[in-house]
Amino acid sequence: CRAETDGVEPPMIQHQEAPPSQPPRAPRPPACVGDGQADGCCVFGGLGSGDKHQAAEPEDHVVQPAEVTFEEKLLELGQLAADVIDLNSITQEPWAGETGLLCKFLRCRDGNVSEAVKVLHAFVKMRESTGWGFRVPIGDILGPLRSGVHWVLPDTDLCGRKVVVLSPHYMDTSQFAVKQYQQMAAFIVERVVDNPEIQVNGICLIVDLGRLTIKKVFKASGLADMQRGIALWQGAFPGKLRRVFLVNTSAVSRGAIKVAKTLLDKKIANRICIVGRNYSELHQEVPATNLPAVFGGSLDFSWRTTVDVMVSKEAAQELTGARGEREPARGDAEPEPVRGVRG
Repeated sequence: CRAETDGVEPPMIQHQEAPPSQPPRAPRPPACVGDGQADGCCVFGGLGSGDKHQAAEPEDHVVQPAEVTFEEKLLELGQLAADVIDLNSITQEPWAGETGLLCKFLRCRDGNVSEAVKVLHAFVKMRESTGWGFRVPIGDILGPLRSGVHWVLPDTDLCGRKVVVLSPHYMDTSQFAVKQYQQMAAFIVERVVDNPEIQVNGICLIVDLGRLTIKKVFKASGLADMQRGIALWQGAFPGKLRRVFLVNTSAVSRGAIKVAKTLLDKKIANRICIVGRNYSELHQEVPATNLPAVFGGSLDFSWRTTVDVMVSKEAAQELTGARGEREPARGDAEPEPVRGVRG
């Protein structure tokens, strides 16, 4: 059709051959926030798009190299780890098997052997320096576990990431040292990533800062505690911390958060989302049906019951020697009445 020109004849356009039509591109899968790595997912909040990670389509005449299997990568990782781990130990628990540490390190780095070795070395160094061993027994951390500082919710977020809650205001350093609470966090992560799906999908961490004061943070934690805590979640454990929600923040805590983010790896810092006391943004990624009322959800939940189930399960596995999936069962609670959470 000819456009309206107010009586002025439009210039003639020389006919050109239309370029050959291109086949339509396949739609890209929906992206999960915080997954902006080699998997090509986009990152939340204008931090970048997964399109830049998309590899060019190979030409027909290019011969693609044979794909290295997971088992071959696992063997290579075991050989590279021999300088820090006894070879006999690699074939035993907690290193060997589907839920063993070697598989966890490899999956948490998407099959990249060189990156898996880095995390493995950092893990061994930290565990040897803390004296925690390579797998924390539940008996060593039962007191801090019952404190309610950490919860493991029964369901995942929309991206299949396990939801772990940290409520630091429950820390009572007159009862347990900060290092003991951190050892308990290491136990939680170990059991969560026993699930191979979580090894791949990662963890979504919700940090409740509602009743935490800056004075309490500095009174309870020394420099060594802070460094250990950062190492625990950053590069020294076999899991993916894909997303961090800081909820119930105040103006003061937001200022402290900005300072704390400078101490973190940039990739981890970019995955932090501050949602204040409005949980609508949290619910965009973690459905309200998967959250207790304390976070604006409808989940009926008891952490105390969860701990009891975990204790029974760990005891049974210790007696039978069975590995199986060690992930915590449904439940949640806290040592004192908490908004919307059963004891």
